[in-house]
Amino acid sequence: MSEVSTMAELASLNDAEVLAGYRHGLDGLLIAERHKDKGYTHGYLNGLVDSGRVRHPSDAQRQLARAFA
Repeated sequence: MSEVSTMAELASLNDAEVLAGYRHGLDGLLIAERHKDKGYTHGYLNGLVDSGRVRHPSDAQRQLARAFA
């Protein structure tokens, strides 16, 4: 499953899944199956970056951040 890189993709995600993934990423929880939901995965990867566990966001995360700004 590809990462979210556009505002249209972001708008299509389930907010509850994004939040659940973000919280797990922020807490550094390991997931047996990362790609169970695109929204969850998006939140999880952003949580990892925000927690400092991943130092550099992916290209897709940077592209989305530029579009958001």
